Amino acid sequence: MDRARTTDLTVARDLTIAQLRSVLAVAETGSFTAAAARTLLSQPALSRTVQDVERTVGTRLFDRTTRSVTPTTQGREFLAVARDIVGGFDDGLGRFAAYVDGRSGTLHVTALPSLAATVLPDVAAAFAAERPQVGVRVLEGNASQVLRQLHDGRADLALTEDPGQVRGLRVQAVGEDEMIAIVPPGHELQAAGRTTWKQLARYPFIAIESGTSLRRLADDAFARAGAAPTHRIETTSVATAGGLVASGFGVSAVTRAVLPLVAFAQTAVVPIDEPAIARSIALVHPEVPQPSALTMAFAAAVTAALRRRSG
Repeated sequence: MDRARTTDLTVARDLTIAQLRSVLAVAETGSFTAAAARTLLSQPALSRTVQDVERTVGTRLFDRTTRSVTPTTQGREFLAVARDIVGGFDDGLGRFAAYVDGRSGTLHVTALPSLAATVLPDVAAAFAAERPQVGVRVLEGNASQVLRQLHDGRADLALTEDPGQVRGLRVQAVGEDEMIAIVPPGHELQAAGRTTWKQLARYPFIAIESGTSLRRLADDAFARAGAAPTHRIETTSVATAGGLVASGFGVSAVTRAVLPLVAFAQTAVVPIDEPAIARSIALVHPEVPQPSALTMAFAAAVTAALRRRSG
């Protein structure tokens, strides 16, 4: 009983894209002369390339006459494979070039919840509209959590309170976010036009939970003023704090950046002096020799958005 013959084409795995392009050029032009001009090879060099491919795959790919060059039956099958390989290679390089240029890929951005909810939505929407092949995933966490997400590789860029110098991270300050008081409409502090932390301490104070930058700023400000609220109510959410203030439950202090989160509530904004407090906002990303174009483009968009807000 005859055994079926098999061809070992393991060595054909070493064929190069350039060799495949040469074979395809011959097939598409029907001429070694025209194919040589297309591939910028001399005709002898192109002939040797095609012969090397034929020798590697163990079969003749073209029937050659003085007037024409036509694929053999095996050649037609090989050409279909070569087109798939070269097409896939070109598509892959195109996708990679788009990523390098910042026109495709997925960007993971993390931020403090207050900034994720107020600054990033408009930036992400405009960014996606300009770069439809780009995906943006927004994460959030407190100041220590967003830095951990950068260190762990879960995020490419963070918008957070300026952490100062952190090993392995590059920090770019992009603006200041002033602390202000929110009070019920008609409150006596609204009538005064300005207030101090000592004055705020005389009223029930609605504080954001511990571990947040807003809570740390408020606690530091009260300490610097030598004051402490006579009665403190704690909540996990800026929006809830706004609702409590609007209901007349007490007063609170937030930063200007988060005012959109309490826009639904009827509250009045009052500047705070003695001391005036602001948090420095920064963009942070891993310190690498060449950050991705996508990261840098999004960072520029965030910076521009913050400048428009402050202007």
